[in-house]
Parts: sequence; structure tokens; C-alpha cells
Amino acid sequence: QVVRKTAVAPAAQPSLPEGAALRDLVRKNFYLRATVNKSSCYVGEPVEAVFSLYSSLEAKSSIVKYPGFYGFSIVDMITVNDHFEKNVEIDGKPFTVHTLRKVQLFPLQAGNFTIDAMEMKGEIRFLPEGVSPANNQDIAEGMLGDPNHFDPAEGGKIEEVSLRSDPIAIKVLPLPANGKSVNFEGAVGQFLLNAAISADTLNRNEQGSLLLTCSGKGNFTQLNAPDIQWPEGIEGFTPVVNDAFDKNSFPLSGNRTFRYAFVGARPGDYTLPPVLFSFFDPASGTYKTVQSPPVRLTISATEKKAAALNKSEENLTSKGERKARIGLLIVISLVVSGLIFYATRRKKTESVTELPVRPAYTTVQELVSSLYSTPGVNDANLQAAAYRALSQYLRERLPGLATSYTGEQLSVLLKEKGVETSVADELGHLTHVLELLVYAGISDTKALENLPEKLTQLLQAADTVLLKH
Repeated sequence: QVVRKTAVAPAAQPSLPEGAALRDLVRKNFYLRATVNKSSCYVGEPVEAVFSLYSSLEAKSSIVKYPGFYGFSIVDMITVNDHFEKNVEIDGKPFTVHTLRKVQLFPLQAGNFTIDAMEMKGEIRFLPEGVSPANNQDIAEGMLGDPNHFDPAEGGKIEEVSLRSDPIAIKVLPLPANGKSVNFEGAVGQFLLNAAISADTLNRNEQGSLLLTCSGKGNFTQLNAPDIQWPEGIEGFTPVVNDAFDKNSFPLSGNRTFRYAFVGARPGDYTLPPVLFSFFDPASGTYKTVQSPPVRLTISATEKKAAALNKSEENLTSKGERKARIGLLIVISLVVSGLIFYATRRKKTESVTELPVRPAYTTVQELVSSLYSTPGVNDANLQAAAYRALSQYLRERLPGLATSYTGEQLSVLLKEKGVETSVADELGHLTHVLELLVYAGISDTKALENLPEKLTQLLQAADTVLLKH
């Protein structure tokens, strides 16, 4: 449970009214507000949403329900754990504004969507006139525990309140059809593309790397790996993705790098052609295309040899020395084995404490390997395989998870385990989408785009935390 304590600007609490007057006093001095920077946007164009608690009273409160962001990909900018707050003056009265959550939302498809309400429960303490309050405000994530409470022994009158932000409607417009390039795959923002290789001269069958870096600002989390037109004689492989983002910037800025491993089997000089990358720029309302520079490469006629082959040149002396060492190790192991056997016989009635064995997990790559052999997002086998892979992953990593759970409950549990909020929310949303598909036949095609890559990246990100426990 995360608890935040904040001292507000000193202010005398008002004398305590009764009934409707008290409720009106609380409503004006303790409230939850949700705001967005725009109510209409294009698919892929980010919307900034902020959930803030305004208070001029001594209060303890708990977040009991986080908003759902269905239809959006999420990047967190501020969470309650960041303790972000500021003192402001409203109508001459000092308030503390707590930013509980600030996110960038990237719409996944066109349509009318609603950002759900955030809900809180709280207690406000009113002290007798003339008694100065502590002016403290505690905020906790009380979704799975008891709300934040005052100690009755401290005195004062306690008023319980429930807060709820207003739901917010967002209209997501489809991207224009005119001017769309054949290379366009959903990138929205402003981007540049650069290419480089690990070495411009390689031996035959020696592995090299092509680094394709997309930099700028926009919906990075939805960018796919560009197709590379490998020259004949060069074999390329599925890229590894590395991200470096400034999550506090709006729109999201930074770079996404695709590292393509490759080998050359035929000696010669090669040119890797420019890679075209198209995106929609919402600032200008137009499609744009950038390209990487061509990359030149030489494959020499020298064969890449395995390091193990060099060991064949060992001389007879070293081989003899190695045999002698092996013989000595055998003798030592026999002596130790005898001692262990003797000690075991003498103490066979004593209890033996076994070291805990770490459970064997199926790796993410093993879980998702079958997803890459199916034809597309509309293939029923792909969708069913993705649901099975996700279910097996959750069973193995979260053995205490209930057999029946919602996407939102999963998201909450993953955050408790320390998984990054954006990853937890996207896994919760993907679970919800796949369950609707498998059990109700309701398909969200846009949310299932690039399903193998999306699921792989989310599970790998979750593993960086879950496998530490």
C-alpha cells in the first residue's frame, strides 16, 4: 500500500456546519478532477489525461478504482508513487493539488471512446473551533486493502466522503485516406530514420548487425519493424527492439532502435538500400516519408571459424597435463564421495534440509513461438494460441492468481508485484480483448494488430520484474 503524506499551506479550518451545508463545504474544498488536453484526435495521436485531487482540508483518502483506458495504448507520465503536488490559490483560498495520475493515451482505432472515472474514498477531520489542525493529507492506494483512516483517539469529528471524477468522452477520427503511402503502417507524429552497421567489413558467415533507429516524437509504442530488402547473398533475421523514451515529454519523444542480425555467405561488396518510413503528421495533417541512408558492406572470402577449432592445435604436452589433472580430479571425487557416504550412514536418522528449488518457467520465446507461424490477425488459430500462451504465462508467474479474473484485476495485481504501470495496464487490456474474442466472439481487430510482437514485448517486460521474486 502506497501512502503519501503532505503538509498543506496553513489555514484555519472553518467552523463545522451541519447537513447540506456541511456537504456543500466538503464539495467546495475537497474534490477530484479529470482533464484532457483535447477531446478529439486522430488514430495514433496522443491525448494527455490528468487526474488530480484538490484539497484545502485535513484529509485521509484512498484510491479505490483506477480509470480504464479501453481503446488506447498507455504511457504513464506521473503516478501516485511520484508524490507530485503543488500549492495553489483558488478564490483566495490555499489548496494543495495532488497529481494522482498523468498519462499519454494513444488511440488504437477510430470511434467514440470514454475515459472511465477514478474513484476515491476519504475521511475529513474537523476539529473544534480554535484548535489548529495538523494540516496533513494522506493518500493511499487502497484498492486491495482498507481505506486510509484517522485514529478516533486523536479527536475531532470525522466526515466520510466518496469522490468520483467525471467520465470523459474522446472522439477518435480515422486517418485521412488521401495521400497515404503504400509504406504507411500506422506511425503518427514526427520522425527521422537512420541506419548503421556494426562493422563495414565482415568475414564470410560472420554475424553482423544492422541498426535502424527511428527518432522523434509520436506513437513509438505502436511502431513496427520496417521490412529490409536484403541483397542476394545476405540473410537477415528478426530484429530485437530497444527503446529510449522520455516519458515526461508530450508527445512521447526519444528513439526506437531495431537491431537486425545478418550473415553474408557470399564474398563481395554489398549495398543495403535505403529503408522508407512513412508517418502521418497531425500538426500539418499530411503524410510524410523519410528514408535511411544506404549502407555499404564488404564480405571477405575469409571463413569465420568457430573458436573450438583452434583447440585442435594443442600440443602433446598440454594434452598430457590435461589428462593428469583429470585423473587427479577423479581420485579426489572418489575420496569425497566415500566421506559423504560414510557421514550419511552415521546420520541417516537426522533430518536433511533441502534447498528450495526454483520452479521451471517456460520462457517467453517458447510460449509465443507458435504465434509467428500463423498468417494474420484474423486467423482464429493465432488468436486462440495467443490466449493459451498468455494464460500459461500467468499460471506459471502468478500461481496465486484466481482461476477467474478480469483484465482490471490482473492489472492491479501486476502493479502490486512491481510491474511498470503501462505494461500492467496493456496486459490487462489485452487479456480483456482476448477473453471477449474467445468466449463471446467479439473481435477488436485493431487491438489485435501485431499480436505476436505486442504480446512478446509485454511478457518480456513483465518478466524483468516477476522472475526476480
